[in-house]
Amino acid sequence: LSLFEGNSGDEESDDDNKTAELVLKEKIEDVHHNWFKEESLYAILVLMDIILTMSKNSFNRLPVNYFKAYDEHKEHIRPQTANEEDTTETEDYHGCLNSIGNLVLLDGSINESIGNNLYEDKVQRIVNAYFRENKFIRPYTFSVYLTKLDDKGKMELGWTDDEIQDTANKIYERIATFLDFGKENTSKD
Repeated sequence: LSLFEGNSGDEESDDDNKTAELVLKEKIEDVHHNWFKEESLYAILVLMDIILTMSKNSFNRLPVNYFKAYDEHKEHIRPQTANEEDTTETEDYHGCLNSIGNLVLLDGSINESIGNNLYEDKVQRIVNAYFRENKFIRPYTFSVYLTKLDDKGKMELGWTDDEIQDTANKIYERIATFLDFGKENTSKD
């Protein structure tokens, strides 16, 4: 848990670990928390890539240079500046922009080319960059952008507050599963 702040490197008790897990859960699932300024955002998003590539169904590999942020920008899935054509109704458009559920890592040139485009335009650009231009797109980033694509290739429009919250919740769930949070310590002193 030292990756996520607050760990001095000393051995921690079970209570300290539980407290750290709860703090991490609250922080990740709080869509109003500003992750954009947190250095630990990179570590968590890279960890999401590792978790995805280690899954049984993954065909992705994570190149060695991508085990850390590699010449990439933090990208807002829902743009910081609302696009006039965006009809996504949200309770608080700007309130959860910097939530971890609205942020991914993306190649700088691709990020700059998509600006504040509509969600569906961003997805199209990312898919084109991956398949036509042979650009590496992080597995987690790719999966998040494709979550709204159905079996017939149709896409739901926009990126809503609920989707930002759901994505944040899934991030915590995947980390908790990967790190075995909640598993009782069965060793005896």
